Amino acid sequence: MVCLWLAWGLLLTCCAVCQKPSTMATSSSNMRTCGDSSALLQTTAHEMLAEDSFRNTCRTSDINSGKCVGNETCFNCNSNHNEKAFPTNAPRFPAGRLLCRGESGTTCQMVESDTIVFKDSGDYLACEGLGICRNAWNVQNAGAACCVGVRDPTEGQTCVGTTISLAVDGPCEHDMCCDGNQVCTQSTFTGLGSLSCRGHETCTNITAELQRDLYCNVTSIVASQQSRSSNTCGAFGRITTSFIFVTGGPHVIDCLGNEVCRGSTFDFASNSSISFECDSKAPGTPSFGANACRGSKTKVTLKGDTCLDLICGGSNVDSQDCRSMTISLTSSDRCFYQGPPDNRPAQCNETNSSQCGAIPRDDICCAEGSESDSCGECCPQVTTTSTQPDITTTTTRKVTTTTKTTTRKPYNYFRRTRRTRREHRREHRRHRRWDRRHGRQYRYYSGQYRYDSQPNGQGRYDNEPRSRFRSGRQGIVRRSLQQWP
Repeated sequence: MVCLWLAWGLLLTCCAVCQKPSTMATSSSNMRTCGDSSALLQTTAHEMLAEDSFRNTCRTSDINSGKCVGNETCFNCNSNHNEKAFPTNAPRFPAGRLLCRGESGTTCQMVESDTIVFKDSGDYLACEGLGICRNAWNVQNAGAACCVGVRDPTEGQTCVGTTISLAVDGPCEHDMCCDGNQVCTQSTFTGLGSLSCRGHETCTNITAELQRDLYCNVTSIVASQQSRSSNTCGAFGRITTSFIFVTGGPHVIDCLGNEVCRGSTFDFASNSSISFECDSKAPGTPSFGANACRGSKTKVTLKGDTCLDLICGGSNVDSQDCRSMTISLTSSDRCFYQGPPDNRPAQCNETNSSQCGAIPRDDICCAEGSESDSCGECCPQVTTTSTQPDITTTTTRKVTTTTKTTTRKPYNYFRRTRRTRREHRREHRRHRRWDRRHGRQYRYYSGQYRYDSQPNGQGRYDNEPRSRFRSGRQGIVRRSLQQWP
């Protein structure tokens, strides 16, 4: 902001100078230079204004760090990020994910039609909080995706109005998990392996393209408040919910809880083997209601050489699950029904056991997690390798030589000094021997006299006036030989 005001100040100053009359002659070239400078400063000021406005809500550094955490972070990202591969400064996000977390609905939002492309399909998208990753938060080439609402409120509204495309051929198990109330709604999801949806009105009004399984449960792991009318993976009113299984092979569909999967359409590719269960009172779900997969708007379309095991109501004989359900078959498709006889779709044959053989269930990599980090099990971990090249450093030091000329003392001076020191040491030894023979305790420290005590309890100490002694080492030594009066 300081830079912005500085730019505006320079612009106004330049304009004032250009408009000020001058008494001196001014050539046309100088006039063009002043005008060009004004235009340049004006352009710079506008760029700084746009950059400052952009910096406050959507900074490239935040996306590159993989942490869009907090309110008004990665918010209203504009065309500057359109179809850019992130991170822009590294091969992968530092933690192997792009984390969006906030509580005010101002985190991870983009201008409509803009897209964020993951540079490495080994990274995943994690959205957690209230109103996170909504309103055109479009992501491509992510390895996996997890959308988790807040814990206490009844509305999470995470991953609403988004388009998320996962990488099918990447190193991750390209699954997606949505947990909370009103999570993953009004969106389009493509490239999914399997999809897990938990909570009230989760995965409604969406179009999802899958390759394997779909798990829908009215009970949320993170949301504490449950609704009697769940509509998980369902459609109501003018809302349409479509699940498109783009590949054949085994598919397991679980619709557990009241009104789960009600009014939705299921479109299967040819050569599929399908286990489709609708149970409004499945273990772990609320006991109210009995309308899973109910209604003519609940449609299942088979496209040839497909076997469908439709299991409805479980052991609940009063269940209305699958009642009036629409099954669209070709001549090569087969449908087998297990449940209350009154609820059997007309296109299915009633049976007491599965007729399509053992259909393996896909282990959804993020289904059992209660946090957005559960997607961390879907992708390989980030390994950081730090390589430092050998560096040869040559250091040149400046050596300064100082020559000092001194006058050397004659050898006799050193001999005389050593001889004097030897005499002093011998004299001190004689004094100490004399003191020990006479019971006195005199001590000599660095040539200073100190008297501790006498046998008769009388003595003199360090605070004795120095005027009692003669100056010099010899005077102290000789004084110590005298008797005190």
